[in-house]
Amino acid sequence: MIVSRISLARISLAATVAATSACGSGLAQIEASALPETVAPASAPTISATWMGTAGIMLDDGTTAILIDPFVSRPSLGRVGFGRPIPVDDARVDLWMKMPGIDRAKAVVVTHSHYDHVMDAPAFAKRTEATVVGSASTAAIARASGLPDPQIVTAALHAPMQFGDFTVTMLPSRHGRVLLGRVPYPGTVGDDFTMPAKAKDYSMGGAFTVVVEHPAGTVVHHASAGWVPGMLDDVAADVVFLGLAGHRDPSAYIDAVVDTTGADRIVPIHWDNFFRGFDAALQPLRSAHVTAFFDHVADTRPDLRLETLPLGQARIVLTGDG
Repeated sequence: MIVSRISLARISLAATVAATSACGSGLAQIEASALPETVAPASAPTISATWMGTAGIMLDDGTTAILIDPFVSRPSLGRVGFGRPIPVDDARVDLWMKMPGIDRAKAVVVTHSHYDHVMDAPAFAKRTEATVVGSASTAAIARASGLPDPQIVTAALHAPMQFGDFTVTMLPSRHGRVLLGRVPYPGTVGDDFTMPAKAKDYSMGGAFTVVVEHPAGTVVHHASAGWVPGMLDDVAADVVFLGLAGHRDPSAYIDAVVDTTGADRIVPIHWDNFFRGFDAALQPLRSAHVTAFFDHVADTRPDLRLETLPLGQARIVLTGDG
């Protein structure tokens, strides 16, 4: 039995290594597409975005901020692959709490309850007194972290929620088949969840696509490379934050998640190797297929702009004057 468990752990680790090993050739394309610093027009509503690594984004209009999938602990591949507990790195969360504008956070929105999307969300909510919004599994994790019930909202599908001038709507989606053609850690998280937990204990709990509307414009945050056909048919967006990890067919992916909204701008997210700490240079995940994605857009979709965000630096993504 012990041998069997060890073998299963090694198989899981090997599969994870294959999916996540760095593919450095895409980094130059990421860096070349980085949005420059610009000055916001004083008279127009403006949204800036700060990338926190993986799928983590902070949207800020100068009065209110929203965090989506903030994840900065980044436990090592060995700790995750061999099933060791992965505690929240409070020191690293505290460093990110120095990010300008984060004190304005009113909501911490979670697209699904895998550890690389949810485990740090309650820690940021505690520090900002923001509300965690997500699935019932996300709510269970937030309660286990000690977040009080008034700061936890189980999202209702298609039901707009207001945070300052931001209107947030959660739409049903699907997780990409990122590991050997399968969705990792399926299922739900129950009230028996305790922290620190192992990666496998952070079951997916269902997946959302997040629509954020604002007087400056509309963004879609799509963290994982699966989708429900037609899920965005009634959404008009200006820019899509698009998770690249595990995508397989860029043409179908763009058709389903970007074209249907009318957006002409894509901000790639969830492309970096999140098993590496921030003290190491960023590297693309092999499963993100960064080079293939950028080449596909360049060859077939000259109407689309690919814009990337430098780590931890705010960039203006929308202004009300267009």
